[in-house]
Amino acid sequence: MDIISAFGEAVKDIIDDGEITVEQFAEKINLNSSEVYRFLRKERLPQLSTIIAIADGYNCSVDYLLGYTQFQNNATYLKTPDFSLSFAKLLKDNNTTRYGLSKTLKISIKRLDDWYFGRHLPSVENILKLKKHFDCTFDELLGRV
Repeated sequence: MDIISAFGEAVKDIIDDGEITVEQFAEKINLNSSEVYRFLRKERLPQLSTIIAIADGYNCSVDYLLGYTQFQNNATYLKTPDFSLSFAKLLKDNNTTRYGLSKTLKISIKRLDDWYFGRHLPSVENILKLKKHFDCTFDELLGRV
């Protein structure tokens, strides 16, 4: 199953299991319900900020939302901290520089600086590259565990 389909299925499961409407789901994460319907139709993947809002709002794993793990019933996740803090810690813990990461992953140093200094969040595509490079879960990468 591709990541867009997995995400759509996860959103559907949250709505069905919570016995809530699409409108209630959308309101809780401050989205337009038409956007949620696009997810359910598996038309598109949202920005990382929306994925984080869903994970934080519904206490589920980002890895679950993106189809990398099964839903964990009794799991508790930390509220997602600012990505710049998690990214700086990840680099430090792995003895990695932004320059070295830029060369390895072929992501511009400017983009990495934007993440490091909190100016932007990575795209889902780039967060996937980071996950693979550091061999960790999305939740570890985002500082949720």
